[in-house]
Amino acid sequence: MRTVVAALLFHLVSTGPATIPARLQSAVSPKPPLNAIAGTCVLADVTVDLQGHVAGISILQGMEPFTDSASRAMKQWRFKPASLNGQGVASRVGVLTVFRPAAIGNTGVGGPSLGYKQPELSQNDRPPLPLAITDPGYPVNSTMMGVVIFELTLDKSGHPSKVRTVLDIPSLTDVARDAIRSWKFTPAMESGQPVDGTLIVAISFMRPV
Repeated sequence: MRTVVAALLFHLVSTGPATIPARLQSAVSPKPPLNAIAGTCVLADVTVDLQGHVAGISILQGMEPFTDSASRAMKQWRFKPASLNGQGVASRVGVLTVFRPAAIGNTGVGGPSLGYKQPELSQNDRPPLPLAITDPGYPVNSTMMGVVIFELTLDKSGHPSKVRTVLDIPSLTDVARDAIRSWKFTPAMESGQPVDGTLIVAISFMRPV
């Protein structure tokens, strides 16, 4: 009996309390800057407070004016906050905004990764982040433009256990989702331990010139 109780206590201590990651409830689309020629990416570490508001944005990768556009949009986002044992808690969410050029492919306008580089990774606390991405391209049978937004729930191994469409654009959403499935990710970290986390991916499509 003592062995069973000891094993149960060890399991509870080792697994710790269950944290449910934040979820995006409403999103404003980032607008691509006028006359943008090449594709590029903006990566951000976003702090979400226990009311679900964006309390801070740390840009990890990107350049102006793309960072300004992404930040203006993110400040207006609203989340269902993360929860610990049923109580709302502050958390960190990764956000990648991909600005595609007005082209079908990516040759000469950012390359297959649209300029994205693997970020430096903190071993203490961080949200889940992409390690490597590929451009979804522009579908040849589409005439649409706009921003598709996905919410990815990443498990402790960095695998997307769920991909939820937040903003959908017919004829663009499927090609974007297919590309994301081929990307590589790293999980969120808390106190040096991998945890479940949320990553938001926004992909801006411009109609090819």
